[in-house]
Amino acid sequence: MTYLQIKDNARTILDGQLLSGETTSFDVVDGSVFPTTNFVVTIEDEKILISSRTTNTLTISERGYDSTTPATHADATYVNLNLLAEHLEEMRTEIDG
Repeated sequence: MTYLQIKDNARTILDGQLLSGETTSFDVVDGSVFPTTNFVVTIEDEKILISSRTTNTLTISERGYDSTTPATHADATYVNLNLLAEHLEEMRTEIDG
């Protein structure tokens, strides 16, 4: 199983508009605040599964993650990495064995 990564205080802003269509990656102002692989960001009401980060470019694995709706997001919109219920379930499964 590939575990989703989390990191304290991970928040930056979009560096350019993110369209709701089939986008494979997007840029942020400071990518160093995020892990390098397997994490979920929230932009407004949309969750996006990220497979990898290279410098300030995030590579998208899945738009509309966790039954959210892909949307267009304006330049300079906040991008957050939040603790999700899925993270807690992974921890509970690991502890319960």
